[in-house]
Amino acid sequence: PQCQPAQQAPQCNQACTGTGRGNCADPNHICYNTGTGTVCRLASNPTNPQCQPAQQAPQCNQACTGTGRGNCADPNHICYNTGSGTVCRLASNPTDPQCRPINATFSLVKSAVQTCTSQGSLIVYNITVTNISQTVGTVSFLEDNIDTNLVILGISPQSLNPPYGSYSAGVIRWVPPDAERNYAPGQSRSFTYSILIPNSNLPSFLNSQVYNRATLNYGSNSISFDLRTPVQCIISIPVTNIPTSFRTVLVGSMIILLGMFLYISEFGRKISSTFYLLTIGRYSHLLKDFIIPEHKRKSTLERIYKRKIREVGGE
Repeated sequence: PQCQPAQQAPQCNQACTGTGRGNCADPNHICYNTGTGTVCRLASNPTNPQCQPAQQAPQCNQACTGTGRGNCADPNHICYNTGSGTVCRLASNPTDPQCRPINATFSLVKSAVQTCTSQGSLIVYNITVTNISQTVGTVSFLEDNIDTNLVILGISPQSLNPPYGSYSAGVIRWVPPDAERNYAPGQSRSFTYSILIPNSNLPSFLNSQVYNRATLNYGSNSISFDLRTPVQCIISIPVTNIPTSFRTVLVGSMIILLGMFLYISEFGRKISSTFYLLTIGRYSHLLKDFIIPEHKRKSTLERIYKRKIREVGGE
């Protein structure tokens, strides 16, 4: 009714009324209480009196301010002085403009201990994985390919440790859980399993070796360790396994064969004649009442004596 022109809605940093957007002209503004009054401000950055949007925190290799992390968006970054300015870089590898972590380096060592048991050759394998770098490393998985001959014979690995290891078609595979994937600098972990080659299969490995290859995968890298283990156990048949009756027959047969050799050989005949002269020939008179009748004793003994003398070579 006063014929006054309509008031323009308040713009940035102008006094306003109401809550939320209030009567601010810009739909992106709010009626913001500064403590001394309410003015229109940008809703996403109400503390800025120019209603400018908040600057995004700098990302990798973008200009930054401050010390330590400064205003970098990534908590793993630092505000790094390159010599020509300060930019956000990865704290563990600040010289890389692409903010890539330093790749960890691992070592892989495998050994075997063989024991000859009553059941066969027992081989216990130990694999040691060590982070030999100065940064944290992450392992993807560890594999061990066992000897093809073991697979053909149906011999499988036993006692896998850690127990999350699995075996299939000649390959042992350990995929560590999240809690064991990361290795601190210098940290090591061991993986073990055993192979038993039964006595019945030992001839297949005579003068040969058991071949295994362990492979560690970490990130985009991998390393391997080959191991050849000579089979040192041999099969022996204990003498106690031979039946007593068989041993008796064997000993008796050897005595008979020795006697036949002595009998048919010239040396044997001489030994027999000498034995006769020293025993029966010398004491033949004692046999007169037991073996040879009286009327035949003299003639029989004379014939035997003369024959033995000729065999020995005497006169």
